Amino acid sequence: MAAPIPDKVPNSFYAGDTLKFTQTFADYPASDGWTLYYVLVKSGTQIKFNSSASGDAHLINVAMATTAEYTVGDYRYQAYVSDGTERVTVDTGDIEIKTDMTDESGGFDDRSHVKTVLDALESVIEGKASSDTMMTRVGDRSLSKMSWSQIYDAYQTYSQLYKDEQIAEDLANGKTNKKNYVKIRFAND
Repeated sequence: MAAPIPDKVPNSFYAGDTLKFTQTFADYPASDGWTLYYVLVKSGTQIKFNSSASGDAHLINVAMATTAEYTVGDYRYQAYVSDGTERVTVDTGDIEIKTDMTDESGGFDDRSHVKTVLDALESVIEGKASSDTMMTRVGDRSLSKMSWSQIYDAYQTYSQLYKDEQIAEDLANGKTNKKNYVKIRFAND
């Protein structure tokens, strides 16, 4: 039995995987001649693909051979529908194209930017920083030129950002962590 086709844009997908999902827009059904188009952009790269009709729904089905050629990274996307005479933007957002691990033979660093900076900050604080780590940039400053209080502030900020990343990833994967729950108590009147 085939897996159900998701009905929303994924947050991420792997280069080399088939990209398949549906979208439905009541005012712009595929059965009335509307086609859904996606444009993904990041610095120096643009990716375009479009839908085919599946009843009223718009089916996105990008072949694995096509996505294998995509450049890995974080993209902004714009989705729009057109019937040939009108064009309407229906969605915008972010999507990540991840590295296909089967193409990696070694030396691959899959840490996010936040985790990379956090690790560099920890190395500086622990006095274990290499000369490469000492030149890591945080915004418009390099670690080698930051005061200890600035390094500590950056560490606190990136620690929280990394925790937020982990929570978001867990939620996206259907995992919950009871430490992240907020407990509410109601008083009787």
